[in-house]
Amino acid sequence: MTASRILATARLDWRNASTPVSSQYDDVYFSADNGAAESDYVFLQHNQLPQRFQQLQKRHFTIAETGFGTGLNFLQSWRLWQQHRKPGQKLYFISTECYPLKREDLQQSLAAWPQFTDLSQQLIAQYPLPIRGLHTLEFSDGVTLILLLDDAAAGFARLLENPHPNLAYAPERAVDAWFLDGFAPAKNPDMWTAQLFTLMGKLSHRHTTFASFTAAGIVRRSLKAAGFDVQKVAGFGRKRDMICGRYIGLPVAASDCSARIKSLNYPPFWPLQRHCSQPQSVLVIGAGIAGCTTATTLAEAGLKVTLLDKHASPMQEASGNPQGVLFPKLSHDATPFAEFNLLSLLYALRYYRQPQFARAFNACGMLQLLNEADMAGAEKLCAHFAGVPEFIRPVSAIEASELAGTQINQPALYYPGTGWFKPALLREMFLQQPGIHFYGGEEVLQIQSADGQWQATTANTQYHADAMIICNAQAAMQLLPEQVLPVKNIRGQVTRFANTNFDTLQCVVCHDGYICPPDAEGQNYTCGASYELNDANTALSQASQDDNIRTLQQYLPAFAELGPATALDGRVAFRCAAADYLPLVGPLAEVDSFREQFADLRKNARAHIPEPGPYIDGLYLNIAYGSRGFSSAPIGAALLRAYLLNQPYPLPFEVATALHPARFLVRQIARG
Repeated sequence: MTASRILATARLDWRNASTPVSSQYDDVYFSADNGAAESDYVFLQHNQLPQRFQQLQKRHFTIAETGFGTGLNFLQSWRLWQQHRKPGQKLYFISTECYPLKREDLQQSLAAWPQFTDLSQQLIAQYPLPIRGLHTLEFSDGVTLILLLDDAAAGFARLLENPHPNLAYAPERAVDAWFLDGFAPAKNPDMWTAQLFTLMGKLSHRHTTFASFTAAGIVRRSLKAAGFDVQKVAGFGRKRDMICGRYIGLPVAASDCSARIKSLNYPPFWPLQRHCSQPQSVLVIGAGIAGCTTATTLAEAGLKVTLLDKHASPMQEASGNPQGVLFPKLSHDATPFAEFNLLSLLYALRYYRQPQFARAFNACGMLQLLNEADMAGAEKLCAHFAGVPEFIRPVSAIEASELAGTQINQPALYYPGTGWFKPALLREMFLQQPGIHFYGGEEVLQIQSADGQWQATTANTQYHADAMIICNAQAAMQLLPEQVLPVKNIRGQVTRFANTNFDTLQCVVCHDGYICPPDAEGQNYTCGASYELNDANTALSQASQDDNIRTLQQYLPAFAELGPATALDGRVAFRCAAADYLPLVGPLAEVDSFREQFADLRKNARAHIPEPGPYIDGLYLNIAYGSRGFSSAPIGAALLRAYLLNQPYPLPFEVATALHPARFLVRQIARG
């Protein structure tokens, strides 16, 4: 049986019903005297955050914290950020937690601080389930919380671009201020380890500061060994001492920076990339779900976005079906594919809960029906996520029938938080975002870089911007013939029929195909979709219609009367998928330079070449989401924001590497 992905939650006792105390560590989460004042004194004032926020010139500021606890330090930082933030600036708050609070305990804890009610309500609404991993939460005021639900050292290690001694963490993405919180070293020695302090050094730059409530000797010595200057100062209230300081770095000899190190134990350097300049504007080619989420995310980050599409309006290809499904593709396997599908789904569930999507997304839940061959995998999956029935749980055929509102003859997996979309309403939401200028009927015929800008040429005009993102696979194949892009088009046909004399479904039902509940007007059903390789037929096919109906009737007997005599409609679109079924998200390589630099891979596919890959400045790709564009495109857009603006990644770096467009070029070089 596979191990569970679910973390144990914190066990709490309460003092005066308002001060939480950890039963595991016999320590308070915040001072019973005045926790908010202590948080401000120790972490905000001794990291000079009021002055640094006020004087901030770059696009973002990053705080990292050990021990998220009740989130009090996060709320304090957020409130201060509100007072000083300039338009377009972002605050990243990265925090670890090995024993996350239950949602109801978090709510009770934060009730002690009514001055943060408006912020705490947003936090509680997005607070993740206790699933081990990296959770990226986007809030108002340009605030992003990256919550690493894991051991502190294990969590921060997943942020490293590369642990190789030759490579420092990108200073643009490095931590600006550390909050060393968590329970006291004497009560929680497993957190305060040499590995944690070493990681702090790797994730810092020469202006990084830190502050901590504890002045324990082991903490002071470990910080100095990791390259930090440490000062002991007066503590808060009755506490005599605390410490603060900054990162000054290690001597060259101590950091073992020999260029001759070529151990195979290190990951490759090729995924690394920096945008040479800070773009102010961006061209997005393709206005499907990938292009629309990308345009929206970058416009929210303060960039001027020009969105181009050959159709008159957005979302007219695969994401333009009458109804779309937020479909999970989960696995218990420990692979980048499984990790990406999980983290992108969790991100999407938060993304579509935003108020602007309320009319477009129906979170009615989804049933995934199980055949005999599916049972063993489903059992492992449920064991992997045991303890979070609000995310996934097994149901019997009887319970599945009750949830769906129709007869189902087999067991299923139930995903309560997912549901279906009305793409037409999504389209309106995206176009209402300030900062996006959409131009329809503009098929891009040529792209080129000149004078530090990218230019897209259509039959009508030319568009210019500092950077360009291609979000249309067909355009990518035509405009980038030199790139190695093994993608394929997969024909999909959906079937529509009137909601007449049939059971009214209450949730999405997935089997070998899927069917949504009746559309927003309650008049029509959408089912499908066919999956046809090597078929370029754009016309509606009766054979595909018949297959969709037969598949539906095989699993849902209430639709047995549906047949050729029933008035049917449908729609054809083409999904794009990569050879490994992961999307291609990231910068595009200088192909000839790349082949030359990594030529040793031809002799040894595992050769370690400690040099970052050469990339085309300002040119990016975001394609090949296959059938999961609605669930995966939002986090892909956030990843592109990180690339363009040199900001922290919303995914573990090894997962971002698995999505990197250059992965296929590397494999081709290695095959000779």
